[in-house]
Amino acid sequence: MNHSFISAAGTMFALQQKLDNISNNLANMDTVGFKRSEVNFQNLLTDLTAQPDGFKLQGRMTPLGFQEGWGAKTGSVQLHMEQGPIKETGQSLDMAIQGDALFEVSVPAGINSSQTAWTRSGDFSLSINPNNPATMNLTTKDGYLLKGANGQPIQIPAGSDIKVDASGNITAYRAGQSTQVGQLKLMHVIRPDMLTKLGDNLYGTASTVANQNNILQAMTQPSNWGVSIQQGALEQSNVNVSDEMLQLIEVQRAYELNAKALNSADVMMNLANTMRA
Repeated sequence: MNHSFISAAGTMFALQQKLDNISNNLANMDTVGFKRSEVNFQNLLTDLTAQPDGFKLQGRMTPLGFQEGWGAKTGSVQLHMEQGPIKETGQSLDMAIQGDALFEVSVPAGINSSQTAWTRSGDFSLSINPNNPATMNLTTKDGYLLKGANGQPIQIPAGSDIKVDASGNITAYRAGQSTQVGQLKLMHVIRPDMLTKLGDNLYGTASTVANQNNILQAMTQPSNWGVSIQQGALEQSNVNVSDEMLQLIEVQRAYELNAKALNSADVMMNLANTMRA
């Protein structure tokens, strides 16, 4: 098989995946709570090739073999959980996490079933609770139920105002009376590399994960973890446009070089096929 073809084509495929990832980061530069990701490369294949006989002469220090690469492939996609800037909104249903944590939500997984997911997006809404019209469910902007520390959906008495303290405790106020509603369930991320993107700015874990506690850990006292909730504010994306544009230029140039290498290999092969003894 043609080494030049495989090396150039394989590397172009990996570079295209990195371009797609950079494009996704840039497209979400204004998405609330979005966390950028980065594609890492590794060797597609390496061979240990023997040196020509001349390199084996007595007295030579040249190694008997040399590593020969066959291009690059995507090794992993790393999620960067660095804190994004906080923007105050003054809206009582907007909540920003300061520190390393995620909100826990419940998303549909079929008929009469659901699965757990996590998000940093704190632009929440209230939706009618079909099981109890006197209460409202606290949900994400896409309608996913926000979970409390007890693992159950957070329900707010209809017509109430809410106040959220730094530990995520929610108090509802109505007609001069206050009601303790519950506490936000916050999860500390132990292994961000094990999280997968589900869409709608949500994260999940792979179905092959046996013990979820090795990836995320619940916080009963967020302050002990250096985590706090700021009501009336939203965390912005942690995408740095300058860095992403610089990477975009570098990857585009690398892609062009590999495309030229692929074209050169094609030209040389055509010349070899037309040569006659």
